[in-house]
Amino acid sequence: MEGVIDAATRDLLTRSPGIDWTVTEFVRVVDTRLPPRVFLRHCPELADGRPLTPGGAPVHLQLLGSDPAALAANARQALALGTTSLDLNFGCPAKLVNRHDGGASMLRDPERLRAAVTAVHDAVGDTIPGHRQGAPGLRRPTPGTGVRACRRRWRGTTAGGPCPNP
Repeated sequence: MEGVIDAATRDLLTRSPGIDWTVTEFVRVVDTRLPPRVFLRHCPELADGRPLTPGGAPVHLQLLGSDPAALAANARQALALGTTSLDLNFGCPAKLVNRHDGGASMLRDPERLRAAVTAVHDAVGDTIPGHRQGAPGLRRPTPGTGVRACRRRWRGTTAGGPCPNP
C-alpha cells in the first residue's frame, strides 16, 4: 500500500510483540535496473547493512512489476544492497497498477507469472528467501511458498496457474 507502510510506520508497528516481520512499500520496476537511492528511499534500513526495524523485525523488500528481465536486475540490485528477503507483489488490486500491467494483472497470465518468478530465482538463486503476494493484503509467509518453491511447482505441473499454497 503506497504511502502507508514507510520506515517510521514499520518501526512503530514492530515495537510491540505480535508482528515478527514487515514489508516495504513496493519498489515499482518498469524496464530498467533502479539506482540504489530508490531502494534506500523505500527501505532506509538497508543503509545500516541489516534490513531490520529498530525493534529487530526483518524488513522484506517488495518488488512490483511485470518485466522478467527488469525484475531480475532489480532483485540482483536489492541483493547487492543487503536485502535478506524479497516479496514479489502479484496481488495489488489498484486500477492504476493493473492498467500498467503490474500487481494482480499478472495473475491473468500464468506463463508471464512463471517467467517473472523464474527470472528472479535465476537472478538471486537460493541466497535469499523470497515469497509472493498473490492476493490483496499481507500474510505471514508459509514454508514452501517462496520463489524457489513456486519455481519447483511450475516445473512440476503442466497445467500452469499461480503458485498455490501448500
